[in-house]
Amino acid sequence: VAVTNNGHVVVSDYKNHRLQIVDPSRPTTPLRVISQCGNHTLKHPFFMFVDPSSNNIFVANVNRSFVEVLSKDGHYIRSIGTGYGSSPGQLDNPCGVCLHSSNNILVADTRNH
Repeated sequence: VAVTNNGHVVVSDYKNHRLQIVDPSRPTTPLRVISQCGNHTLKHPFFMFVDPSSNNIFVANVNRSFVEVLSKDGHYIRSIGTGYGSSPGQLDNPCGVCLHSSNNILVADTRNH
């Protein structure tokens, strides 16, 4: 779960392979349901964060091996990573993502240890 600067709550719906953006004043009706990010479908989206400077949403797309970047409204911006693998730029089941104090994005990449 993450919160954007406009107060919307972003929920990672892991088993249903989607994100939901919810207005807390109307929690039963999502503002947006996201299951597609560019050319990638979400497959077990897991940890995420909202960048406080850009207000973009970063989500670990575990079984697609990308980190997806979305606007605060859930529109696709870009993907980080070049797909499965252990070469530079490749990810293999990224399960965590966060922002370091120096504004670097840190990714916990499960199978690349």
